[in-house]
Amino acid sequence: MKKYISLIISVIILISSVIAFPAGAEDETTALEPKLTSSEAFIAILKEREGFSKYPYMDNSHWSIGYGTRCPDDKVAYYQEHGITEEEASAMMMSMLAGFENAVLEFGDKYNLTFTQNQFDALVSFSYNCGTEWLTDSKGYMHQAVRDKWTGSDFLYAICLWSRSGSEYILMNRRMYEANMYL
Repeated sequence: MKKYISLIISVIILISSVIAFPAGAEDETTALEPKLTSSEAFIAILKEREGFSKYPYMDNSHWSIGYGTRCPDDKVAYYQEHGITEEEASAMMMSMLAGFENAVLEFGDKYNLTFTQNQFDALVSFSYNCGTEWLTDSKGYMHQAVRDKWTGSDFLYAICLWSRSGSEYILMNRRMYEANMYL
């Protein structure tokens, strides 16, 4: 009798699990998991740190506009005359951020890394400011630091190597902010 009851309970559990989790449901659940995107808090801080510029300005070796986004070369003259609205600048920034978000996510996927929201925001901020070369330079310290999950002073060393603009160390505050966010 105990065998029959056990068998009936086993069949009921099996049937209920098949109904609750039909074939392929696991794939759908995985596909529906949201991917990381820049947090609203990070976007607000980025806008504050970059500041809004209605007109193009020379930023190192290229023209920038809005919230530190690269101004398209074919639009520099137009924007010098007409400027840009804050809404247009926000849209340009979000478009630029999407590219950096995807690059950071691809890097994480390539090395089987899982980022916290703060780590993700820090790496997107870093890429927004420095570009994505660090993602492909496998011998570079920043690449190694993230890939190998460095912490503390090791991570600080790696990120602070990117605190120069030209010959001056003018990005140290930004690197400290990003390091603090990441760690």
